[in-house]
Amino acid sequence: MIMLFSLLILIKTTHLITFIFKQLLFIFIVPFIYPYKKEARQRIVG
Repeated sequence: MIMLFSLLILIKTTHLITFIFKQLLFIFIVPFIYPYKKEARQRIVG
């Protein structure tokens, strides 16, 4: 029972860490990608 509970905590923690990591990745990557997307769109329109 204790083992099952600790496993559940481990899964939850891992999920939370993955979620935070994805959020951070998104926050750091978007500012780099966004200007390029904007430029590409302007190039297509122009």
